[in-house]
Amino acid sequence: MRIYSVSLSLMVLLCSCASLKNINPSGQHVPSLGAIGNQSQSLLHTNFQRIGHPSLEHPIAVSVREVPFTKSSFKKYTAYKKNSGLIPEIQFADSLGTKSKYLCLEIIDKIALRDALNSKENGNVLSYLEKDDAYCLVHKIALYPNLEAYRLLIQSDRLFLETDRNGILMLTARNRNIEQEINLSQMEIFDYTHLGFCWGETQYGKKQIEALVGDGDSCPKHTERKAYKLDETKSYLKL
Repeated sequence: MRIYSVSLSLMVLLCSCASLKNINPSGQHVPSLGAIGNQSQSLLHTNFQRIGHPSLEHPIAVSVREVPFTKSSFKKYTAYKKNSGLIPEIQFADSLGTKSKYLCLEIIDKIALRDALNSKENGNVLSYLEKDDAYCLVHKIALYPNLEAYRLLIQSDRLFLETDRNGILMLTARNRNIEQEINLSQMEIFDYTHLGFCWGETQYGKKQIEALVGDGDSCPKHTERKAYKLDETKSYLKL
């Protein structure tokens, strides 16, 4: 669709949606960027049970990329629309064969995100995550926004995730020193991927998140995917 052919030459595009694997073909609610929850999977669909989100005292950098639909991603999008009781307003390609496009948003400053999770403001969140290694955080989403939001996102100088005065996680776009909040809950998010947590301890023996890793990735040396294993290690060393 020509109307979405906007130049990205002024942007640094740091993410790729090719690795989006956690789909929701049943059309159930897809979690937004920064959501924390527990993912369950069956033969028919993948379901994400959201339990909350971190409090971000400082903005976290987010990248954006415009991506042409593939047959696979378009199938996920149309399934999302169908199960939402809506009819897709776009086609896979126009009469000239030009493919429609969607956007990929990704949290790129994972160090800042880790530090935020370990902060005092997220003490309750951290203690909750410590109880179950199945909890994860959504760090990448695929979405198809309306035209106004589409242009705002891809033409922005900077995107970041932050907590507003009401404690709600919001995406903010900055363009020429003008900031505008974007409500992701109103976007057509049809796919996502998430990160798990690797645990370690401070010099005082307090558990904290040392790294965020994807499915199938190993935790760094001297860290554990299951926080309770740190206690087992200490008990073993005492013997």
